[in-house]
Amino acid sequence: VGGGVVRDVVLQREPLGIVRNPEALLTVFGTVVVGMLAIRLASLFQPGRFMKYLQSHAGLGTRLIELFDAVGLAAFIVVGVVVALDTSAQPLWLWGPIAAVITASFGGLMRDLYRHDRVTANLAGELYPEIAGVCGLALAVFLSWEGERLQPDEIKIGVIVIIAAAFSIRMVAI
Repeated sequence: VGGGVVRDVVLQREPLGIVRNPEALLTVFGTVVVGMLAIRLASLFQPGRFMKYLQSHAGLGTRLIELFDAVGLAAFIVVGVVVALDTSAQPLWLWGPIAAVITASFGGLMRDLYRHDRVTANLAGELYPEIAGVCGLALAVFLSWEGERLQPDEIKIGVIVIIAAAFSIRMVAI
């Protein structure tokens, strides 16, 4: 969400994407509320067993967060390039990767800066914005180079390839 606002201001989108289409923000809020309710319910029904399970599988939560973070990174790379394409930012090979980095990385950077444990995963040498930049560049070049003749199914395949590549690279980097 934070990266989306920065991206919209940088690329001068009117109105801001979050105002024009609030479903993404509502989805995030809904997911957080459902997750919090699930944790509360699980701890109410069997508090001892639930806590023992969490303690014995401490790495599971971290791995799941990293897995979903990699999915989010991959998806927001595509969103960033599409925003640059939507605003007719030229050249796309330059603005596509910049928008991909802003969209995919700034929300995670803001999260890391405000976390209680002060561990800044995105700033501590892990590949994160680099993945967004390289994969954003690949998608932007693909769309620029072949954009005039591409069919919707070919664009879909290109997007899937970029998402799979970004996800795989991030998981290997972790």
